[in-house]
Amino acid sequence: MQFDNIRYIVSKPLGFKETERYPTVIFMHGAGTRGDNIEKLSKNPFFKDHNILLKEAIIYAPLCSEDTWFDIFESVRRFARFVSENKNTDKSRLYLVGASMGAYAVWQMLRADPELYAAAIPICGGGIYWGTERMKSIPVWAFHGKLDDIVLCEESIKMTDAINRAGGSAKLTILDEYGHSSWTYVYSNPEPFKWLLECTKEDVVSKIEEKFVSSEEFG
Repeated sequence: MQFDNIRYIVSKPLGFKETERYPTVIFMHGAGTRGDNIEKLSKNPFFKDHNILLKEAIIYAPLCSEDTWFDIFESVRRFARFVSENKNTDKSRLYLVGASMGAYAVWQMLRADPELYAAAIPICGGGIYWGTERMKSIPVWAFHGKLDDIVLCEESIKMTDAINRAGGSAKLTILDEYGHSSWTYVYSNPEPFKWLLECTKEDVVSKIEEKFVSSEEFG
């Protein structure tokens, strides 16, 4: 499938019905999946059978065809709004999950359009920690491997600490025995995704039609 210049895949939950709305997840993959091979995206570790989200939520997974998500970030924002407006999307339960390069995208998506999302799980990423005031209303559960030497654990620490200083609700789980591939723990552990699905944003429906934030605000 394709929206704008972004190709993507969709996974639907068990017993899916066209007449119903479902919790919906936008999954942002890491650097190892980028390119033009959509089949590679479908084989990302996120889509293994042990991921409970595959049974309970609609999952949209865009493919990054450029070097980074930031090269196509305005398209990513439009894609997220497109997902939020789908007839089967429960607008009070739209979530973000991303790993590594995808986690950097998740943090920036929260900062750019916080009114869209009910909660997020960024894994082994980082972001602009002096801009976290905008995302303080969104529950975040971040994960990072203590032994990560590709994206240092301090990146997640800075982000979650900054959100909490701003009055938000962010928690961080540091995995002592993991390096960069801490996503393997998250994807196979039902607890983070159970937490995600319990988060709702009851006022998101009224905010969803607010003016789209200009990218100029973010430099």
